[in-house]
Amino acid sequence: MSAFGDGNEYILVNAAGRSVVDLSGGSPNNHTAVTGWRQHVNPAGEGNQIWKVKFTEKDQNNYQWCTLTNRASGTSLDLPSGKPDDGTQIEGYTKNDSPNQQWLFWPVDNTIPVYVIYNRAARTKTNNWHCLDLNGGNGSDGNRIQIFTASSLGTNNNQVWMLIKVN
Repeated sequence: MSAFGDGNEYILVNAAGRSVVDLSGGSPNNHTAVTGWRQHVNPAGEGNQIWKVKFTEKDQNNYQWCTLTNRASGTSLDLPSGKPDDGTQIEGYTKNDSPNQQWLFWPVDNTIPVYVIYNRAARTKTNNWHCLDLNGGNGSDGNRIQIFTASSLGTNNNQVWMLIKVN
């Protein structure tokens, strides 16, 4: 298993649809949609599907939160306004390290790099766990990556993500 770590870059692949987290066109504009897309053949050259992990802080429960910054744009994976409503589309937004942009990778299996990825703002606002979700587990190009109430750990493949280390 490759080490999950600060400063590493990854492609995030959904367990249900096998699509990857893709910043549309690698655009640096705020509010750019984050969607599921088939993985590019040459991942090292397609920065819109590559996300750099940066540890932010550990909270009172010793959870290690981090940001995910897109290689192509420099923007971060963001839950708009920290809105925890099921189905809210994730977007790229100027990096600001706010709770909207802080994510917790929770291992589903300790032998392979497979995680449920929780959002800090959604957790704070509702006291429930909300996570990154591929809408309906549908692997079609352009399908929405959204926030959704978490299922029991690892039971909903829409919410399970495999990490492929790039660097």
